[in-house]
Amino acid sequence: MIYYQNPANQEVFGYDETDPTQKPYIDQAIANGWVNITGNWPPLPSAPTAEQNKATATQLLLDTDWSEIPSVNDQSLSPHLDNGAAFVAYRSAIRSIAVNPVAGDIVWPAQPKAQWSN
Repeated sequence: MIYYQNPANQEVFGYDETDPTQKPYIDQAIANGWVNITGNWPPLPSAPTAEQNKATATQLLLDTDWSEIPSVNDQSLSPHLDNGAAFVAYRSAIRSIAVNPVAGDIVWPAQPKAQWSN
């Protein structure tokens, strides 16, 4: 696939250069001064903003709020969460991102899988 951009309105069209029926369209694009942007198309996704990372961190915290309910970790109750400490560590790492968000790609910590007592 090759991509040409119309400089007048920035529209981009893709053409299959192996399809002989598309050759007239490619020739017309070139004749009209369209720019071959194949090496730059499709554009790379932009890195998340600090606000987007904060929103992701906030959602991850909301998704694990249940792990903070006292009765979930109460060892006198059955079943109870056996790996509550893993959730505390995970949430601490996520909370630091929510409180001090940065822009860019983040390697998010893996959410622990709940391990319940028998």
